[in-house]
Amino acid sequence: SVSVRSLSTVLISASMACVPTSSLNCLEALLNVISADVKEGDNPSDSDLGVQFTEIFVKKQDNVSTLLGLLEEYDFPVRWPTVKLLTTLLTNKSSRVQECVLESPGSVPRLMDLLSDSREIIRNDGLLLLTRLSSRNTQIQRMVAFSGGMERLLEIIVEEGNSDGGIVVEDCILLLLNLIRSNSSNQSYFREASLVPRLAPFFEFGDDIANWSAQKVRNIVLMLRLVRAFVSPIQSQAQSSTTSQHAFAQCGVFSTLSQLMCAPDLDRSVTIEMMATVAELLRSDPANQAMFAEITIAQRPALLFIILALVEDKRPVELRLASLYCFQCILQHNEAAQRQIVATLMPSETQAPQAGSVTAGK
Repeated sequence: SVSVRSLSTVLISASMACVPTSSLNCLEALLNVISADVKEGDNPSDSDLGVQFTEIFVKKQDNVSTLLGLLEEYDFPVRWPTVKLLTTLLTNKSSRVQECVLESPGSVPRLMDLLSDSREIIRNDGLLLLTRLSSRNTQIQRMVAFSGGMERLLEIIVEEGNSDGGIVVEDCILLLLNLIRSNSSNQSYFREASLVPRLAPFFEFGDDIANWSAQKVRNIVLMLRLVRAFVSPIQSQAQSSTTSQHAFAQCGVFSTLSQLMCAPDLDRSVTIEMMATVAELLRSDPANQAMFAEITIAQRPALLFIILALVEDKRPVELRLASLYCFQCILQHNEAAQRQIVATLMPSETQAPQAGSVTAGK
């Protein structure tokens, strides 16, 4: 504990005196001490030495404020270790570090600058830092969003190749999910800033939808979860959900997903997530339900593909459950579709079904 306090004092003094070499030495030493006994990917416990040293370090507001101030230093040997150290502190004691960030004026804009750093390693580690920082903290989520964070994340996704991008695209979407889930203020900002249409190109896959890489599948599944975060009854308010349903229909995302989910060569996990997404875009929305009723694939209504996926016992149970949920959302508060389904289940006295024809009741 004495070593941590001593290093903290030296770091603050070096920072105030603008001595990069001294700052670098302190940063590296602190990172080694605070990372003690904490392995990457593990959940740190209070018994870990690194967590105990972190608690000592973050107890003093000035220590964290000094690190945030060092982010203004552009030199790589100072800026990158500062990012790594802040990320480790968040891993060990997230709530306290979040409090320190909120109490430090101008801290969020400094952190947002990391996403515009031309050095990819700093930008990418900045993504991980902001993801940890914004986790379960609505106030920080709002500050990141209103500092242009969501616009910058969408720019990076495009720069990296949309769904064809690598792990950086995945990290961007994970941070967007942090900012959007159960945060009505950020959801409203995303719509009002006309950011919803910027998601449409992500789902333009062309004719080749087979043999996708595992990374591409993860990217698509996460982006579908981002769409669901706007319209899910659990993650959004009713009025906000309805507005979002209309926004995704107007920009073409709803129509695109409704047709794609019926493609036979689509990855199974993508199909399941896509059905759940379409379901929540349809739920209790008359306009989207009417639009879906007009969609045909291979001259057959899209509804038929949902029903077939539901009733065929050879389909995976996860796919059948997703189909059931989609079917339920098609019928929810939709009297016209309800009557249509009932009519196909009833035997017709005036016209026998043609050979080979398929109805909802067959």
